[in-house]
Amino acid sequence: MTHDPQNRTQWIEYMQEALGDLSKFQRHLVAQFKIDLGGIHGVDHWLRVYSNGIRLSAMTGAKEEVIRWFSLLHDSCRQSNGSDPDHGPRAANLARNYKEEIDLPPAELDLLIAAVASHTIGCSTMADITIQTCLDADRLDLTRIGITPRSELLYTSAAKMEASQGRSSQRNAKFPIKVKCINCGRKLQALRPGRYQCPTCQLLVEVSEEGRIYLC
Repeated sequence: MTHDPQNRTQWIEYMQEALGDLSKFQRHLVAQFKIDLGGIHGVDHWLRVYSNGIRLSAMTGAKEEVIRWFSLLHDSCRQSNGSDPDHGPRAANLARNYKEEIDLPPAELDLLIAAVASHTIGCSTMADITIQTCLDADRLDLTRIGITPRSELLYTSAAKMEASQGRSSQRNAKFPIKVKCINCGRKLQALRPGRYQCPTCQLLVEVSEEGRIYLC
């Protein structure tokens, strides 16, 4: 069996806890991701964008299934955590190539592709409320890198209000975290509180809600 240092199966399970069952193509988005799934553009960011978007859609009327797909696709083709302005168009091309795997009507698929392609640069003329909501959901998560979203750079009144009140999503602030095995010192990545077995020495440990590690 091929060693998977990112433990993609565990990340998929983590996503399913938040989103429900994932399709084969949605799992593929995790499998083909080229950078750190636990990094600033990884799975937890995707889930916060989804949470932001669904919350905003209750006020904007945006199409929720487009938001779900946008959250999973928009950063899926990043090749680095730094400047990568073409990752939006690359992800849009991926969506076009796999359009049969995306369970959206043609009109909504077009909205998804437009949102994914444009999210790296934005577009002040984007009139469609679903596209605007997708872009705002992503921008509201700038707080994860210490940037406060600016109201004048958001599209929807709902997002502008959240930004002005400092209410953007902070899902699972403590997790995922890296802890050290208390027997051999190997670093373990914990996606949530619970029991983990060290892959080096097989020691079973418990990670608490506070991120502390204990012997079982």
